[in-house]
Amino acid sequence: MESILFVDDEPKIWQGIKRALHGEPYEMIGVTSGKEALEILEEREIDIIISDEMMPIMTGNELLKICKEKYPEMIRIMLTGKGNLNTAMNAIYDGWIFHYIEKPVKAQNLASVIHVALLIRSLRSDDESKHLVMSLEQQIALLEKYGIEHSLNPQNATEDYESLDDLVE
Repeated sequence: MESILFVDDEPKIWQGIKRALHGEPYEMIGVTSGKEALEILEEREIDIIISDEMMPIMTGNELLKICKEKYPEMIRIMLTGKGNLNTAMNAIYDGWIFHYIEKPVKAQNLASVIHVALLIRSLRSDDESKHLVMSLEQQIALLEKYGIEHSLNPQNATEDYESLDDLVE
Protein backbone atom coordinates (compact mmCIF):
# COMPACT_ATOMS: atom_id res chain seq x y z
CA MET A 1 0.00 0.00 0.00
CA GLU A 2 1.31 3.44 -0.91
CA SER A 3 2.03 5.85 1.92
CA ILE A 4 1.69 9.61 2.23
CA LEU A 5 3.34 11.71 4.91
CA PHE A 6 1.60 15.01 5.76
CA VAL A 7 3.72 17.63 7.55
CA ASP A 8 2.01 20.66 9.05
CA ASP A 9 2.69 22.42 12.34
CA GLU A 10 -1.08 22.77 12.77
CA PRO A 11 -2.35 19.25 13.60
CA LYS A 12 -5.92 20.28 12.71
CA ILE A 13 -4.86 20.75 9.08
CA TRP A 14 -3.48 17.28 8.47
CA GLN A 15 -6.16 15.67 10.66
CA GLY A 16 -8.80 17.38 8.52
CA ILE A 17 -7.07 16.20 5.35
CA LYS A 18 -6.93 12.66 6.73
CA ARG A 19 -10.67 12.74 7.50
CA ALA A 20 -11.49 14.21 4.09
CA LEU A 21 -9.46 11.55 2.28
CA HIS A 22 -10.73 8.67 4.41
CA GLY A 23 -11.30 5.62 2.23
CA GLU A 24 -8.59 6.49 -0.30
CA PRO A 25 -6.33 3.54 -1.15
CA TYR A 26 -3.20 4.71 0.64
CA GLU A 27 -1.85 4.99 4.16
CA MET A 28 -1.79 8.51 5.63
CA ILE A 29 0.64 9.57 8.34
CA GLY A 30 0.71 13.06 9.89
CA VAL A 31 3.44 14.86 11.83
CA THR A 32 3.85 18.43 13.05
CA SER A 33 7.48 19.23 12.20
CA GLY A 34 10.26 18.69 9.71
CA LYS A 35 12.26 16.91 12.39
CA GLU A 36 9.45 14.40 12.98
CA ALA A 37 9.11 13.89 9.23
CA LEU A 38 12.82 13.10 8.86
CA GLU A 39 12.58 10.60 11.74
CA ILE A 40 9.70 8.80 9.99
CA LEU A 41 11.65 8.78 6.72
CA GLU A 42 14.63 7.16 8.44
CA GLU A 43 12.35 4.35 9.67
CA ARG A 44 10.32 3.54 6.55
CA GLU A 45 9.75 4.22 2.88
CA ILE A 46 7.24 6.94 2.02
CA ASP A 47 5.85 7.43 -1.49
CA ILE A 48 4.67 11.04 -1.19
CA ILE A 49 5.44 13.81 1.28
CA ILE A 50 3.09 16.80 1.48
CA SER A 51 4.51 19.62 3.58
CA ASP A 52 3.27 23.02 4.63
CA GLU A 53 5.76 25.74 3.71
CA MET A 54 5.37 28.03 6.74
CA MET A 55 6.52 26.07 9.79
CA PRO A 56 8.76 27.09 12.69
CA ILE A 57 12.36 25.83 12.96
CA MET A 58 12.43 24.07 9.55
CA THR A 59 10.33 25.41 6.66
CA GLY A 60 8.64 23.10 4.21
CA ASN A 61 11.07 24.29 1.55
CA GLU A 62 14.05 23.28 3.70
CA LEU A 63 12.47 19.91 4.50
CA LEU A 64 11.66 19.17 0.87
CA LYS A 65 15.22 20.08 -0.22
CA ILE A 66 16.55 17.51 2.26
CA CYS A 67 14.03 14.96 1.00
CA LYS A 68 15.13 15.60 -2.60
CA GLU A 69 18.73 14.81 -1.64
CA LYS A 70 18.08 11.82 0.62
CA TYR A 71 14.98 10.31 -1.03
CA PRO A 72 14.97 11.38 -4.69
CA GLU A 73 12.30 8.88 -5.76
CA MET A 74 9.78 10.21 -3.23
CA ILE A 75 7.25 12.65 -4.68
CA ARG A 76 7.37 16.01 -2.88
CA ILE A 77 4.38 18.39 -2.70
CA MET A 78 4.24 21.77 -0.96
CA LEU A 79 1.20 23.35 0.70
CA THR A 80 1.45 27.12 0.58
CA GLY A 81 -0.51 30.27 1.23
CA LYS A 82 -0.93 32.96 -1.42
CA GLY A 83 2.04 34.94 -0.15
CA ASN A 84 4.46 32.08 -0.79
CA LEU A 85 3.79 31.35 -4.46
CA ASN A 86 7.26 32.54 -5.55
CA THR A 87 8.85 30.10 -3.10
CA ALA A 88 6.70 27.28 -4.49
CA MET A 89 7.44 28.15 -8.13
CA ASN A 90 11.18 28.36 -7.45
CA ALA A 91 11.04 24.99 -5.71
CA ILE A 92 9.31 23.44 -8.74
CA TYR A 93 11.93 24.81 -11.14
CA ASP A 94 14.77 23.76 -8.87
CA GLY A 95 13.33 20.24 -8.82
CA TRP A 96 12.61 20.12 -5.09
CA ILE A 97 8.90 19.62 -5.52
CA PHE A 98 6.56 17.99 -7.99
CA HIS A 99 3.63 20.29 -7.30
CA TYR A 100 2.33 22.91 -4.93
CA ILE A 101 -1.16 23.25 -3.53
CA GLU A 102 -2.50 26.58 -2.39
CA LYS A 103 -4.33 26.76 0.93
CA PRO A 104 -7.15 26.39 1.62
CA VAL A 105 -7.23 23.12 -0.26
CA LYS A 106 -10.33 21.21 -1.31
CA ALA A 107 -10.24 17.48 -0.62
CA GLN A 108 -11.19 16.62 -4.21
CA ASN A 109 -8.33 18.71 -5.62
CA LEU A 110 -5.85 17.22 -3.17
CA ALA A 111 -7.04 13.69 -3.98
CA SER A 112 -6.52 14.40 -7.71
CA VAL A 113 -2.98 15.69 -7.17
CA ILE A 114 -2.19 12.66 -5.01
CA HIS A 115 -3.52 10.24 -7.64
CA VAL A 116 -1.39 11.87 -10.36
CA ALA A 117 1.64 11.85 -8.03
CA LEU A 118 1.16 8.15 -7.31
CA LEU A 119 0.95 7.45 -11.03
CA ILE A 120 4.20 9.34 -11.61
CA ARG A 121 5.79 7.51 -8.68
CA SER A 122 4.85 4.19 -10.25
CA LEU A 123 6.24 5.32 -13.62
CA ARG A 124 9.50 6.34 -11.97
CA SER A 125 9.87 2.94 -10.35
CA ASP A 126 9.16 1.10 -13.60
CA ASP A 127 12.47 0.78 -15.48
CA GLU A 128 10.74 0.87 -18.87
CA SER A 129 8.95 4.14 -18.03
CA LYS A 130 11.75 6.08 -16.31
CA HIS A 131 12.57 8.00 -19.48
CA LEU A 132 9.04 9.46 -19.51
CA VAL A 133 9.48 11.42 -16.28
CA MET A 134 12.35 13.93 -16.14
CA SER A 135 13.02 17.14 -14.30
CA LEU A 136 13.74 20.26 -16.31
CA GLU A 137 17.43 19.94 -15.47
CA GLN A 138 17.44 16.34 -16.74
CA GLN A 139 15.73 17.43 -19.96
CA ILE A 140 18.35 20.15 -20.50
CA ALA A 141 21.22 17.74 -19.76
CA LEU A 142 19.85 15.20 -22.24
CA LEU A 143 19.43 17.81 -24.98
CA GLU A 144 22.93 19.17 -24.39
CA LYS A 145 24.42 15.66 -24.32
CA TYR A 146 23.23 15.14 -27.88
CA GLY A 147 24.05 18.68 -29.03
CA ILE A 148 20.43 19.66 -29.57
CA GLU A 149 19.76 23.40 -29.42
CA HIS A 150 17.08 24.45 -26.96
CA SER A 151 15.67 27.49 -25.22
CA LEU A 152 15.03 25.77 -21.88
CA ASN A 153 16.46 27.71 -18.97
CA PRO A 154 15.23 27.17 -15.41
CA GLN A 155 16.39 30.67 -14.40
CA ASN A 156 14.39 32.33 -17.19
CA ALA A 157 11.35 30.25 -16.34
CA THR A 158 11.50 31.39 -12.72
CA GLU A 159 11.88 35.02 -13.80
CA ASP A 160 8.85 34.63 -16.10
CA TYR A 161 6.74 33.42 -13.19
CA GLU A 162 7.95 36.24 -10.95
CA SER A 163 6.83 38.76 -13.56
CA LEU A 164 3.45 36.99 -13.91
CA ASP A 165 3.04 37.23 -10.12
CA ASP A 166 3.68 40.97 -10.39
CA LEU A 167 0.85 41.23 -12.96
CA VAL A 168 -1.58 39.27 -10.77
CA GLU A 169 -0.90 41.29 -7.61
